[in-house]
Amino acid sequence: MTNTSKVYNNDGDNLVVEAGGSLDCALGTRKSGGIAMSDTKWVDVTCTATLLDASTGTGKVNVISAGLATDQYKVRDVRLVGGGTNFGAGGDRLLSLTDGTTVYTTVANADLESAPAATLPWGNAKVPFLTGVSDTATAAGAALYFQYSGGTPGTPHTTGSIKFSVCVEKVA
Repeated sequence: MTNTSKVYNNDGDNLVVEAGGSLDCALGTRKSGGIAMSDTKWVDVTCTATLLDASTGTGKVNVISAGLATDQYKVRDVRLVGGGTNFGAGGDRLLSLTDGTTVYTTVANADLESAPAATLPWGNAKVPFLTGVSDTATAAGAALYFQYSGGTPGTPHTTGSIKFSVCVEKVA
């Protein structure tokens, strides 16, 4: 019996394709059992008062940086990771996950000042689903980030840290 499989080398990693099979290398497409699989990725980010800019409240913590002008993502899950440190009392800001056009979730000031011990899923009262955005793609070429919003402008927190895990799917 003749072995007609093909071996491709990818910087030391061998990929073996059985006889009659093919290797689809088109960007953003993978197949499993002949079914196209979407590109999803979990991103862990830590939002601190310093990164959010304690002096002005205009800082951003990127989940996905702006890429090509056509890149778009859908937020598939958000988890507020338990632990962290409470944001200092005295600030009065909300924390939103946004692309500058769509707001995907907003964490209330009181929940920043009392960081939960347990990890909370998207849809929990502290990490709410916002109406009609769970299947909305980001604006083309836009970054996805956490930033202060609402509350009392000019009164950002000066201390604190909270972590999120965000699952995004590249859709364009």
